Amino acid sequence: MVLLPGLDRAASPGLARRQGRCRDSETRGPASGTGSCHLFVTVIWHPLALGGDSMTGFADLVVVDLECTDPPALAEFYHQILGWDIVLSQPEYIEISNGTIRILFTRRDGYQGRGWPEPTAAPKRYHLCLQVDDVADAVQRGLDMGGGKSEFQPGGDRWTVLTDPSGHPFCLARAE
Repeated sequence: MVLLPGLDRAASPGLARRQGRCRDSETRGPASGTGSCHLFVTVIWHPLALGGDSMTGFADLVVVDLECTDPPALAEFYHQILGWDIVLSQPEYIEISNGTIRILFTRRDGYQGRGWPEPTAAPKRYHLCLQVDDVADAVQRGLDMGGGKSEFQPGGDRWTVLTDPSGHPFCLARAE
């Protein structure tokens, strides 16, 4: 059986949890009999960890398409953040890529971003999570480039939610 370091097998197959002391900024789960709480973590379901056979998917993610009113401006914003190359530019869309995954910025006249934390114009369409070495520095750089930041920040010192110039929310999380 393969388990990630620091995780204990939970009661349900394939689920894992990390037990320990919760800080006020962390999500609290049901208390255990020892007075500790559960910290909810993202679990990668892998058949080998559950004693099953290896499984191969049948598709690969290649493009994330983000609607906006100004594709050149939004492509430049993410080009600066990610360092990805602009690989395609047409009047109605622009694409950036790291050579494997692409982000397409498609013009939608009248597009209004979701808003954060409450939706103001449209339902949430995506939420990119980006890893950075220094969250505070990355936040400041994102703000200097035209991003926004609300008062509500659920990540404590682990991540910060910003909005891009079109209003799409995205996280800057500490790389671990």
